[in-house]
Amino acid sequence: MAVWDERLGAHLITASALVIGTLVLRRLAPLMGSGVGAFALSGLRLFAEAEFEMQDGIIGQLAKQTVEQLLATIPDSDVNHTSRHRAQEIIGRFERSARTRSNRDGWHERDKRARYRHHVRKLRQAVAHASAQLPAEKQAYLTQASAAINEDW
Repeated sequence: MAVWDERLGAHLITASALVIGTLVLRRLAPLMGSGVGAFALSGLRLFAEAEFEMQDGIIGQLAKQTVEQLLATIPDSDVNHTSRHRAQEIIGRFERSARTRSNRDGWHERDKRARYRHHVRKLRQAVAHASAQLPAEKQAYLTQASAAINEDW
């Protein structure tokens, strides 16, 4: 059920518009000629794919930049208060960006919440991917920094 919420629930309005557009085009296709109707349906499909992939790519890039900033704050020796504070600032900027994007692009409260959770999930995946290539103490630092991510909308 969570996959439904995350994948299609967040894009319910767009998906509904595409379905309605497809149904209308199928009704109008015989009137327009066979080539025009098929071309319009292909255009709708390409638009839907591009919209969903573009949003995912933007979110992935935001998560990647955040992880790069976190990696730049990892101290060479022991973790101190300053490095923790800098990590919290970076996570805070990510959360603000994710909330702003979710609020701007979301159609309703549930959609906004799902979009924000998608941002958080992408960041956690990016942190896990980056952590796999680091020594244990730096992995612990990134894990601690990512634990500070607020998942609540």
